[in-house]
Amino acid sequence: MQNPVPAISGKSSTGLDENIAALLTYVVGWVSGLVFFLIEKDSKLVRFHAMQSILFSVLVGVVCFVGWIVTLVFDSDLGRYWSRFADCLDYVFGASLPG
Repeated sequence: MQNPVPAISGKSSTGLDENIAALLTYVVGWVSGLVFFLIEKDSKLVRFHAMQSILFSVLVGVVCFVGWIVTLVFDSDLGRYWSRFADCLDYVFGASLPG
């Protein structure tokens, strides 16, 4: 039985090894994924992981939002959650919402 030949890691267009650049696409979620997706021109591996990082971050955001909605529906103290959501939106977008 022969040992498999180790994979040779190429360089990406960022100057980093492909495996390191692919790892870095997950560091800051969709932001780092988007950055690497836009700047990477050569490596399909890095672009794949960048897109996967973006989609995973969106999925996590949707799951959190759905969880918030479920909590909102099944809790009797709706005002407390509306206030937290309004504060979150105000912090993120600078929008003032009633509540």
